[in-house]
Amino acid sequence: MELLSFQGLCHIVGISQDTGEYWMEEFSMYIPKTQQDNTIYYLTEAIDIMRFIKKCKYQNANSKWITKQLAERSFPIRVDNSQTETYTEWEQERSNLIAFLNNINTTISHVAAHERMLQEIKKKQCSQEEHIATIKQQQSEIANLKQEIGMLQKQISHTKDYKRKKQQMADLFK
Repeated sequence: MELLSFQGLCHIVGISQDTGEYWMEEFSMYIPKTQQDNTIYYLTEAIDIMRFIKKCKYQNANSKWITKQLAERSFPIRVDNSQTETYTEWEQERSNLIAFLNNINTTISHVAAHERMLQEIKKKQCSQEEHIATIKQQQSEIANLKQEIGMLQKQISHTKDYKRKKQQMADLFK
């Protein structure tokens, strides 16, 4: 397959590059081209199409009429492999992007669920910390009560000793 540069195509057809650019915009779907390494090249069939457009333009035909003639003629409308490959690559990239976005959505859902679980855990932790504070306060009260009990037991012991001694003294005087 022979490829032509834009400059080469315009030279072969015998038109200026400005005219060629204008016609490329106006009749682009009928001019077979391909892209390689970010450069557009034209297939040799483009020569006949551009010569037809040139002939029509020199006969003062309007663009609508030329477009209609191009559509009715046997000029092939080509979709070259690089465009098909680009479209296929684009579709693949689109599919990959959709899958990536779905993964992000799933991740966001999991993060939101984990945040709710963390909030519940924090609530439970606060409740448990309150219980722990209450338990520590109760332990402190228990320790104080034990000290009081110990002091009361000593007092009772002293009181019993005192009563016993008092009784012994009273028994001596009887």
